[in-house]
Amino acid sequence: GFLYQEYRDTSKQQEIEQRRQREHLSPEVTSGTAPAESIVAYPPTIQLQLRNNARSLSLWQNLEAVQNSDLLMKLPQKEVIMQEAMFELVTSEASYYKSLEILETHFLRNPTLINTLSQSDMHFLFSNIEEVMKASERFLMDLEHRMEESILISDVCDIVYNHAVEHFSVFILYVTNQGYQEKNYRRIL
Repeated sequence: GFLYQEYRDTSKQQEIEQRRQREHLSPEVTSGTAPAESIVAYPPTIQLQLRNNARSLSLWQNLEAVQNSDLLMKLPQKEVIMQEAMFELVTSEASYYKSLEILETHFLRNPTLINTLSQSDMHFLFSNIEEVMKASERFLMDLEHRMEESILISDVCDIVYNHAVEHFSVFILYVTNQGYQEKNYRRIL
């Protein structure tokens, strides 16, 4: 856990900004409707906060925008729990994506490792991780866009369903190859 936090905390601001610039090219997912009075936009830094500090933003109700509103007093407890569950999905995906970025930066693109291992060993170890990263990034971007629409997250089920049907097959392939990865990892060591 500590090593992950150290990597996460030392990640470069430039990488994050590049990801944010690329996400503006992604098509937005349409959302459900919310009452006009409940729509409060997140500050533009929410995506940066999610990608940098996914673990420190553990609760929806701890977001500054929520704290500065009277939502917690107005919403029934069941709705607060629902907001927390949807927010946890977003922060968990942000944390997962950050882990994938670390894997890519420090291992997959590591010149020493590339020069040490054969192409087939690299393939066995990293399988289709680049496709997994792309799928995770698309999923995270759609979740972030939904969060930016309103301080009250309208729904994420449509996003989860769409990505599960359209893009999650890459995760199945990755998990299927995991046994081969572990076997080859032990052989290489």
